Amino acid sequence: MGITNKVEAVRYVRIPVSLIRQLVMPEYSVYHLVDYGIYEAAKDIFEPMNILNNDAFQKDLIYNFYRTEGSLTDELINCLDELAENNILSVDEYYRGHTIDGEFDPTIEMDCLNDYLSGKVDSESLSFTREYFTAIANEYCRIRAVLHRFGLSGNVGNIIKRHNELLRLVEGNAFAPVGIGFLIDYLSKANSEKDRMRLALLMGILSILGLSKRFSFTSLSLIKCRMFGFSSPKELEKALALKKNQKLKELYYYYTSHRQFDKLRNDLLNSGLVKVWTGYGKRTIIATAHSWENIKFDIAEYIRKKQGFSTQDAAKRQRDELAKLLKGN
Repeated sequence: MGITNKVEAVRYVRIPVSLIRQLVMPEYSVYHLVDYGIYEAAKDIFEPMNILNNDAFQKDLIYNFYRTEGSLTDELINCLDELAENNILSVDEYYRGHTIDGEFDPTIEMDCLNDYLSGKVDSESLSFTREYFTAIANEYCRIRAVLHRFGLSGNVGNIIKRHNELLRLVEGNAFAPVGIGFLIDYLSKANSEKDRMRLALLMGILSILGLSKRFSFTSLSLIKCRMFGFSSPKELEKALALKKNQKLKELYYYYTSHRQFDKLRNDLLNSGLVKVWTGYGKRTIIATAHSWENIKFDIAEYIRKKQGFSTQDAAKRQRDELAKLLKGN
């Protein structure tokens, strides 16, 4: 199995902005977000592999096939059952892949799998193709690998099912990169609507920053629309105008009121989940990974370049702009 160079994928799962709405108006369990992220991370981190003669994967596959409550998907179990029924896969119901000494050594079963995968046995009577079997085996293996990489446990079949349930709700390409450990820990303690809204606001901010920005000059309108699972203020405006979204409208106007929104903002700042949130003219400067002290000169330089200061007065104007910013921090 190959590992891509997307180092950030090991630390983060990518949650589409549209799925943030599951925190605001849950259609499924909030833990569906975790499973969606795990599935997508498995695709990001691990490349497709060749399962022919892959001893480690095949051993894990057979081991879980023999277990009464293994982690195989229903699709894989059905395929393996059909292989056994057609005498392509040898199954030992008594020792279940173990030697007399109790060591798990499914050599015979693995040889059967390799004969099937290499086309050495007739498989025309099967209801599925080798390509299909390889695809679902890869899907299973990649999710198992990413669970191990994140130090998590979970039922692969349930992860796939929950991912597919949320897949139909995905709109657009914007996503929020969220630490998987943080997401699980936060959701385990999120007992109220306000807890979920606080997370929704954080994820909205993360979607604006992405994986590469140290800070961002943005607008409150964009932060608020991302918080409610919309990519742009125009999309949010259209959704709020629909009669069927009356509940969404009520939640939006309640949590974006000056009083409630400031509470959520201050909660994120006080907890350190957001390190910089300050106004600059009509814009809002946000940062989650860096403190003000670490980025203030980068911000001042950014302002200088954007406003096109001449070389002659650059230093003075930069100091002036920085002084204005420091008043709010």
